[in-house]
Amino acid sequence: MTEKEIVQALRCCAEGDCKGCARQEDKQRCQENLLAKAAETIERLTAENAALREKVPRGSVWRNGGKADA
Repeated sequence: MTEKEIVQALRCCAEGDCKGCARQEDKQRCQENLLAKAAETIERLTAENAALREKVPRGSVWRNGGKADA
């Protein structure tokens, strides 16, 4: 699943609208698979974010959350 598909499926689950969901599975199994995919995606994106932050030079406005060094 792509990040976009995961978000759409999570929104369907949150609204209780499985009919609008692209994943046509048993509800319990679907939720388990969806939660696992969401956790994997969050872990991957967190790792990618950390790796990109390491490439930003120290003292950079981006590295400091938009604030210049004091």
